[in-house]
Amino acid sequence: ILEKADMTGEYPAELEISDGVHKKHYPNLLNTCVFLVETSQQVSVMAVNYKGRPFMLGTTENTALLWSLALCAAGLFMAVNEVVPQLNTYLGLVEFPNDEIK
Repeated sequence: ILEKADMTGEYPAELEISDGVHKKHYPNLLNTCVFLVETSQQVSVMAVNYKGRPFMLGTTENTALLWSLALCAAGLFMAVNEVVPQLNTYLGLVEFPNDEIK
């Protein structure tokens, strides 16, 4: 994340907090990178830390968990590759300036 933060440049001045008043959210590259990395980590942690048998349903038997993780991973893939630009706009994600950042 620190490498991506260095690649994004300076934090915009219009987002500075003054007198304890938060400004409106403006999507930027740093927010996009943090959101995508955090989401991928959450999906990975859920998949890895699921105990399964003998305490709960087996991994293949818990179809709700499998489908939700698969849909999250597919949505993340679509967001990173900008397959549906309207989805990225709705989520407040900005376009990547080059493929190196992806």
